[in-house]
Amino acid sequence: MNRGSLSLLCLIALLCGTLTRAHAVQYRVRYLALPAGLTGGTARAINDGGMIGGYAHDAAGNYHGLLWDTDGSVTDFGMLPGSKTTEVRAITSAGWLVGASYWVYDGPPYVQTRAFAWRRESGFVDLPLPSGAMTSSAYGANDQGVIAGGVSGYYPSTIPALWTLGASTPPVLLSGLTGPAYDVNNRGDVLVDDVVRTPDGILRQLIPLPGYAYSRGARMNNAGQVVGYSYDAGNNSAITLWDADGRPTRLSQDGWSYINVIDINDVGQVVGMYLDGTHGHSFFYDPAAGSQEFTVPGARYVEARGMNNQGIIVGDLEDLATGQYRLAAFEPVPEPCTVLSLLAGLGCLAGRSAKRYLSSKRVA
Repeated sequence: MNRGSLSLLCLIALLCGTLTRAHAVQYRVRYLALPAGLTGGTARAINDGGMIGGYAHDAAGNYHGLLWDTDGSVTDFGMLPGSKTTEVRAITSAGWLVGASYWVYDGPPYVQTRAFAWRRESGFVDLPLPSGAMTSSAYGANDQGVIAGGVSGYYPSTIPALWTLGASTPPVLLSGLTGPAYDVNNRGDVLVDDVVRTPDGILRQLIPLPGYAYSRGARMNNAGQVVGYSYDAGNNSAITLWDADGRPTRLSQDGWSYINVIDINDVGQVVGMYLDGTHGHSFFYDPAAGSQEFTVPGARYVEARGMNNQGIIVGDLEDLATGQYRLAAFEPVPEPCTVLSLLAGLGCLAGRSAKRYLSSKRVA
Protein backbone atom coordinates (compact mmCIF):
# COMPACT_ATOMS: atom_id res chain seq x y z
CA MET A 1 0.00 0.00 0.00
CA ASN A 2 1.56 3.30 -1.06
CA ARG A 3 1.63 6.45 1.02
CA GLY A 4 -1.15 8.10 -1.01
CA SER A 5 -3.57 5.18 -0.52
CA LEU A 6 -2.77 5.03 3.17
CA SER A 7 -3.42 8.74 3.62
CA LEU A 8 -6.71 8.48 1.70
CA LEU A 9 -7.96 5.64 3.91
CA CYS A 10 -7.10 7.55 7.07
CA LEU A 11 -8.86 10.65 5.70
CA ILE A 12 -12.00 8.62 4.88
CA ALA A 13 -12.01 7.18 8.40
CA LEU A 14 -11.70 10.64 9.93
CA LEU A 15 -14.38 12.27 7.74
CA CYS A 16 -16.87 9.43 8.10
CA GLY A 17 -16.41 9.39 11.85
CA THR A 18 -17.17 13.12 11.94
CA LEU A 19 -20.24 12.78 9.69
CA THR A 20 -21.58 9.81 11.65
CA ARG A 21 -21.42 11.77 14.91
CA ALA A 22 -23.24 14.69 13.29
CA HIS A 23 -26.19 12.70 11.92
CA ALA A 24 -29.11 11.16 13.81
CA VAL A 25 -28.99 7.42 14.44
CA GLN A 26 -31.32 5.33 12.26
CA TYR A 27 -33.34 2.48 13.79
CA ARG A 28 -34.89 -0.80 12.68
CA VAL A 29 -38.27 -1.50 14.33
CA ARG A 30 -38.96 -4.95 15.73
CA TYR A 31 -42.55 -5.33 16.93
CA LEU A 32 -43.24 -7.30 20.11
CA ALA A 33 -46.08 -9.80 20.11
CA LEU A 34 -48.69 -9.73 22.88
CA PRO A 35 -50.38 -12.78 24.43
CA ALA A 36 -53.98 -13.36 23.39
CA GLY A 37 -56.41 -11.15 25.31
CA LEU A 38 -53.90 -8.44 26.20
CA THR A 39 -53.59 -4.97 24.65
CA GLY A 40 -51.93 -1.61 25.30
CA GLY A 41 -49.15 -1.37 27.85
CA THR A 42 -45.51 -0.80 27.02
CA ALA A 43 -42.07 -2.40 26.82
CA ARG A 44 -40.22 -0.89 29.78
CA ALA A 45 -36.72 -2.39 30.16
CA ILE A 46 -34.14 -4.42 28.20
CA ASN A 47 -30.95 -6.12 29.37
CA ASP A 48 -27.74 -6.63 27.40
CA GLY A 49 -28.78 -10.16 26.49
CA GLY A 50 -31.86 -8.79 24.70
CA MET A 51 -34.50 -9.92 27.21
CA ILE A 52 -37.31 -7.34 27.50
CA GLY A 53 -39.69 -6.64 30.37
CA GLY A 54 -42.99 -4.79 30.17
CA TYR A 55 -46.72 -5.05 30.74
CA ALA A 56 -50.11 -4.95 28.99
CA HIS A 57 -53.71 -4.98 30.20
CA ASP A 58 -56.59 -7.43 29.90
CA ALA A 59 -60.25 -6.68 29.17
CA ALA A 60 -60.85 -5.76 32.82
CA GLY A 61 -58.05 -3.18 32.75
CA ASN A 62 -55.66 -5.21 34.91
CA TYR A 63 -52.02 -5.05 33.84
CA HIS A 64 -50.04 -8.27 33.43
CA GLY A 65 -46.26 -8.48 33.68
CA LEU A 66 -44.57 -9.68 30.47
CA LEU A 67 -41.17 -11.06 29.48
CA TRP A 68 -40.04 -11.21 25.85
CA ASP A 69 -37.19 -13.65 25.33
CA THR A 70 -34.43 -13.37 22.73
CA ASP A 71 -36.28 -15.76 20.39
CA GLY A 72 -39.30 -13.44 20.31
CA SER A 73 -41.48 -15.59 22.57
CA VAL A 74 -43.48 -13.83 25.28
CA THR A 75 -44.36 -15.00 28.79
CA ASP A 76 -47.35 -13.58 30.67
CA PHE A 77 -46.43 -13.87 34.36
CA GLY A 78 -49.49 -12.01 35.58
CA MET A 79 -49.27 -10.26 38.95
CA LEU A 80 -48.82 -10.94 42.63
CA PRO A 81 -51.72 -13.06 43.94
CA GLY A 82 -54.66 -10.84 44.89
CA SER A 83 -53.35 -7.72 43.18
CA LYS A 84 -54.94 -5.93 40.23
CA THR A 85 -52.01 -4.75 38.14
CA THR A 86 -48.26 -5.16 37.66
CA GLU A 87 -45.77 -2.51 36.60
CA VAL A 88 -42.32 -3.71 35.47
CA ARG A 89 -39.57 -1.12 35.98
CA ALA A 90 -36.22 -2.86 35.51
CA ILE A 91 -34.56 -6.10 34.39
CA THR A 92 -31.18 -7.53 35.42
CA SER A 93 -28.64 -9.40 33.30
CA ALA A 94 -29.90 -12.65 34.84
CA GLY A 95 -33.47 -11.93 33.75
CA TRP A 96 -34.91 -10.79 37.09
CA LEU A 97 -37.79 -8.36 36.59
CA VAL A 98 -38.61 -5.93 39.42
CA GLY A 99 -41.36 -3.40 39.98
CA ALA A 100 -44.64 -3.12 41.88
CA SER A 101 -48.06 -4.76 41.97
CA TYR A 102 -51.10 -2.70 42.93
CA TRP A 103 -54.20 -3.42 44.99
CA VAL A 104 -57.21 -1.10 44.54
CA TYR A 105 -59.83 -0.62 47.27
CA ASP A 106 -63.17 1.17 47.50
CA GLY A 107 -62.05 2.99 50.64
CA PRO A 108 -58.82 3.99 52.39
CA PRO A 109 -56.03 3.33 51.57
CA TYR A 110 -57.61 3.13 48.05
CA VAL A 111 -54.33 2.00 46.46
CA GLN A 112 -51.69 -0.22 48.03
CA THR A 113 -48.49 -1.37 46.35
CA ARG A 114 -46.09 -4.24 46.94
CA ALA A 115 -42.60 -4.59 45.51
CA PHE A 116 -41.93 -7.76 43.52
CA ALA A 117 -39.14 -9.68 41.86
CA TRP A 118 -39.88 -12.34 39.23
CA ARG A 119 -37.83 -14.64 37.03
CA ARG A 120 -39.09 -17.38 34.73
CA GLU A 121 -37.06 -20.07 36.53
CA SER A 122 -38.14 -18.91 40.00
CA GLY A 123 -41.55 -17.27 39.70
CA PHE A 124 -42.47 -14.49 42.12
CA VAL A 125 -40.08 -14.03 45.05
CA ASP A 126 -41.36 -12.41 48.22
CA LEU A 127 -39.77 -9.09 49.14
CA PRO A 128 -40.64 -8.81 52.86
CA LEU A 129 -41.99 -5.66 54.47
CA PRO A 130 -40.21 -4.30 57.54
CA SER A 131 -42.11 -3.85 60.77
CA GLY A 132 -44.49 -0.90 60.58
CA ALA A 133 -44.62 -0.71 56.78
CA MET A 134 -47.80 -1.11 54.76
CA THR A 135 -46.63 -0.62 51.18
CA SER A 136 -43.47 -1.09 49.16
CA SER A 137 -42.25 -0.51 45.64
CA ALA A 138 -39.14 -1.52 43.67
CA TYR A 139 -37.52 0.69 41.03
CA GLY A 140 -34.15 -0.82 40.09
CA ALA A 141 -31.78 -3.73 40.67
CA ASN A 142 -28.14 -4.60 40.08
CA ASP A 143 -26.47 -7.79 38.88
CA GLN A 144 -25.53 -8.80 42.45
CA GLY A 145 -29.21 -9.27 43.33
CA VAL A 146 -29.72 -6.04 45.28
CA ILE A 147 -33.11 -4.38 44.65
CA ALA A 148 -33.67 -0.67 45.24
CA GLY A 149 -37.02 0.75 46.29
CA GLY A 150 -38.96 2.27 49.13
CA VAL A 151 -41.36 1.41 51.95
CA SER A 152 -44.04 3.48 53.63
CA GLY A 153 -47.02 3.18 55.93
CA TYR A 154 -46.87 4.27 59.53
CA TYR A 155 -43.66 6.16 58.81
CA PRO A 156 -43.95 9.94 58.29
CA SER A 157 -42.62 9.52 54.73
CA THR A 158 -41.24 6.96 52.27
CA ILE A 159 -37.95 5.41 53.40
CA PRO A 160 -35.37 4.07 50.90
CA ALA A 161 -34.98 0.30 51.13
CA LEU A 162 -32.64 -2.35 49.73
CA TRP A 163 -33.71 -5.99 49.38
CA THR A 164 -31.33 -8.85 48.56
CA LEU A 165 -32.57 -11.71 46.41
CA GLY A 166 -32.42 -15.00 48.28
CA ALA A 167 -32.69 -13.35 51.69
CA SER A 168 -35.85 -13.92 53.73
CA THR A 169 -35.13 -10.98 56.02
CA PRO A 170 -36.72 -7.51 55.71
CA PRO A 171 -34.90 -4.92 53.59
CA VAL A 172 -32.08 -2.71 54.80
CA LEU A 173 -33.51 0.76 55.47
CA LEU A 174 -31.26 3.72 54.67
CA SER A 175 -31.85 5.84 57.74
CA GLY A 176 -31.47 9.58 57.46
CA LEU A 177 -32.65 9.68 53.83
CA THR A 178 -36.15 10.39 52.56
CA GLY A 179 -37.85 9.06 49.46
CA PRO A 180 -37.48 5.79 47.58
CA ALA A 181 -34.19 4.44 46.27
CA TYR A 182 -34.61 4.85 42.52
CA ASP A 183 -31.61 2.79 41.45
CA VAL A 184 -28.60 0.75 42.57
CA ASN A 185 -25.60 0.01 40.34
CA ASN A 186 -23.07 -2.82 40.26
CA ARG A 187 -20.63 -0.76 42.37
CA GLY A 188 -23.23 -0.64 45.15
CA ASP A 189 -24.00 3.07 44.76
CA VAL A 190 -27.62 3.86 45.65
CA LEU A 191 -29.58 6.77 44.15
CA VAL A 192 -32.02 8.42 46.58
CA ASP A 193 -33.70 11.64 45.51
CA ASP A 194 -30.87 14.20 45.18
CA VAL A 195 -28.01 12.15 46.64
CA VAL A 196 -25.92 9.11 45.73
CA ARG A 197 -24.97 6.94 48.69
CA THR A 198 -21.74 4.99 48.21
CA PRO A 199 -21.23 1.49 49.72
CA ASP A 200 -19.18 3.00 52.57
CA GLY A 201 -22.00 5.40 53.46
CA ILE A 202 -20.63 8.59 51.90
CA LEU A 203 -23.34 10.86 50.45
CA ARG A 204 -22.65 12.64 47.14
CA GLN A 205 -25.01 15.55 46.57
CA LEU A 206 -26.46 16.12 43.09
CA ILE A 207 -25.92 19.85 42.71
CA PRO A 208 -28.57 21.50 40.47
CA LEU A 209 -27.66 23.44 37.35
CA PRO A 210 -26.59 27.08 37.86
CA GLY A 211 -29.67 29.24 38.43
CA TYR A 212 -31.80 26.27 39.55
CA ALA A 213 -33.03 25.69 43.09
CA TYR A 214 -32.98 21.92 43.67
CA SER A 215 -32.55 18.58 41.91
CA ARG A 216 -33.72 14.97 41.77
CA GLY A 217 -32.08 11.95 40.22
CA ALA A 218 -34.03 9.39 38.18
CA ARG A 219 -31.64 6.67 36.93
CA MET A 220 -27.98 5.77 37.38
CA ASN A 221 -25.48 3.69 35.38
CA ASN A 222 -22.61 1.45 36.48
CA ALA A 223 -20.08 4.25 35.90
CA GLY A 224 -21.80 6.37 38.56
CA GLN A 225 -23.39 8.84 36.13
CA VAL A 226 -26.88 10.00 37.11
CA VAL A 227 -29.61 11.48 34.94
CA GLY A 228 -32.50 13.41 36.40
CA TYR A 229 -33.88 16.91 36.83
CA SER A 230 -32.89 20.38 38.01
CA TYR A 231 -35.83 22.55 39.11
CA ASP A 232 -36.06 26.33 39.24
CA ALA A 233 -38.08 28.32 41.79
CA GLY A 234 -41.21 27.88 39.65
CA ASN A 235 -40.76 24.08 39.55
CA ASN A 236 -39.83 24.16 35.85
CA SER A 237 -37.41 21.34 35.15
CA ALA A 238 -34.36 20.78 32.96
CA ILE A 239 -32.91 17.36 32.15
CA THR A 240 -29.58 17.10 33.90
CA LEU A 241 -26.70 14.64 33.61
CA TRP A 242 -24.30 14.38 36.55
CA ASP A 243 -20.87 12.81 36.03
CA ALA A 244 -19.32 10.46 38.60
CA ASP A 245 -17.96 13.49 40.48
CA GLY A 246 -21.38 15.18 40.65
CA ARG A 247 -20.81 17.87 38.02
CA PRO A 248 -24.09 18.73 36.22
CA THR A 249 -24.65 19.17 32.47
CA ARG A 250 -27.92 20.32 30.90
CA LEU A 251 -29.38 17.93 28.29
CA SER A 252 -32.83 19.40 27.59
CA GLN A 253 -33.41 22.13 25.05
CA ASP A 254 -35.38 25.38 25.27
CA GLY A 255 -39.11 24.84 24.71
CA TRP A 256 -39.23 21.34 26.24
CA SER A 257 -41.79 20.84 29.00
CA TYR A 258 -43.30 17.98 31.02
CA ILE A 259 -40.00 16.18 30.75
CA ASN A 260 -39.74 12.51 31.70
CA VAL A 261 -36.26 11.00 31.92
CA ILE A 262 -36.46 7.23 31.45
CA ASP A 263 -33.05 5.56 31.29
CA ILE A 264 -29.26 5.88 31.00
CA ASN A 265 -26.85 3.16 29.85
CA ASP A 266 -23.19 2.58 30.69
CA VAL A 267 -22.10 4.47 27.54
CA GLY A 268 -23.78 7.59 28.95
CA GLN A 269 -26.61 7.59 26.41
CA VAL A 270 -29.99 8.79 27.70
CA VAL A 271 -33.60 8.37 26.52
CA GLY A 272 -36.78 10.05 27.67
CA MET A 273 -39.84 12.04 26.63
CA TYR A 274 -41.02 15.65 26.58
CA LEU A 275 -43.73 17.99 25.29
CA ASP A 276 -43.03 20.66 22.69
CA GLY A 277 -46.14 22.82 22.86
CA THR A 278 -48.97 20.26 22.71
CA HIS A 279 -47.07 17.44 20.97
CA GLY A 280 -45.28 14.61 22.71
CA HIS A 281 -41.80 13.55 21.60
CA SER A 282 -39.05 11.19 22.66
CA PHE A 283 -35.42 12.23 22.82
CA PHE A 284 -32.08 10.46 22.59
CA TYR A 285 -28.87 11.85 24.02
CA ASP A 286 -25.44 10.67 22.94
CA PRO A 287 -22.25 12.12 24.48
CA ALA A 288 -20.75 12.64 21.00
CA ALA A 289 -23.85 14.05 19.25
CA GLY A 290 -25.83 15.75 22.03
CA SER A 291 -29.64 15.67 22.43
CA GLN A 292 -31.88 15.00 19.45
CA GLU A 293 -35.46 13.96 18.81
CA PHE A 294 -35.92 10.19 18.64
CA THR A 295 -38.05 9.43 15.59
CA VAL A 296 -38.99 6.30 13.64
CA PRO A 297 -40.09 6.49 9.96
CA GLY A 298 -43.74 5.51 9.48
CA ALA A 299 -44.66 6.02 13.13
CA ARG A 300 -45.80 8.74 15.50
CA TYR A 301 -46.20 9.07 19.26
CA VAL A 302 -42.98 7.12 19.68
CA GLU A 303 -42.27 6.61 23.37
CA ALA A 304 -38.78 5.53 24.44
CA ARG A 305 -39.04 3.63 27.74
CA GLY A 306 -35.75 1.80 28.26
CA MET A 307 -32.32 1.13 26.72
CA ASN A 308 -29.42 -1.30 27.06
CA ASN A 309 -25.68 -0.88 26.55
CA GLN A 310 -25.93 -1.79 22.86
CA GLY A 311 -28.19 1.23 22.33
CA ILE A 312 -31.31 -0.88 21.69
CA ILE A 313 -34.35 1.12 22.84
CA VAL A 314 -37.72 -0.33 23.87
CA GLY A 315 -41.10 1.35 24.15
CA ASP A 316 -44.22 1.82 22.07
CA LEU A 317 -45.57 3.73 19.05
CA GLU A 318 -48.51 4.28 16.73
CA ASP A 319 -48.04 2.70 13.29
CA LEU A 320 -49.16 5.29 10.71
CA ALA A 321 -49.93 2.66 8.08
CA THR A 322 -52.38 0.72 10.25
CA GLY A 323 -53.23 3.17 13.03
CA GLN A 324 -52.35 0.44 15.51
CA TYR A 325 -50.69 1.01 18.87
CA ARG A 326 -47.69 -1.36 19.04
CA LEU A 327 -44.98 -2.32 21.50
CA ALA A 328 -41.55 -2.42 19.92
CA ALA A 329 -37.77 -2.65 20.18
CA PHE A 330 -35.76 -0.10 18.19
CA GLU A 331 -32.40 -1.46 17.04
CA PRO A 332 -29.73 0.99 15.80
CA VAL A 333 -28.70 0.44 12.18
CA PRO A 334 -25.10 1.29 11.25
CA GLU A 335 -25.02 4.01 8.57
CA PRO A 336 -23.07 3.23 5.37
CA CYS A 337 -20.49 5.79 6.38
CA THR A 338 -20.07 4.04 9.73
CA VAL A 339 -19.23 0.76 7.99
CA LEU A 340 -16.95 2.56 5.53
CA SER A 341 -15.25 4.33 8.41
CA LEU A 342 -14.60 1.01 10.14
CA LEU A 343 -13.17 -0.61 7.00
CA ALA A 344 -11.08 2.44 6.21
CA GLY A 345 -9.82 2.56 9.78
CA LEU A 346 -8.81 -1.11 9.62
CA GLY A 347 -7.08 -0.47 6.31
CA CYS A 348 -5.28 2.50 7.82
CA LEU A 349 -4.03 0.38 10.73
CA ALA A 350 -3.00 -2.46 8.44
CA GLY A 351 -1.11 -0.02 6.21
CA ARG A 352 0.73 1.48 9.14
CA SER A 353 1.62 -1.99 10.45
CA ALA A 354 2.95 -3.02 7.03
CA LYS A 355 4.97 0.18 6.77
CA ARG A 356 6.57 -0.45 10.18
CA TYR A 357 7.32 -4.07 9.19
CA LEU A 358 8.99 -3.06 5.90
CA SER A 359 10.99 -0.36 7.69
CA SER A 360 12.26 -2.88 10.21
CA LYS A 361 13.27 -5.27 7.40
CA ARG A 362 15.27 -2.53 5.65
CA VAL A 363 17.05 -1.70 8.89
CA ALA A 364 17.88 -5.35 9.37
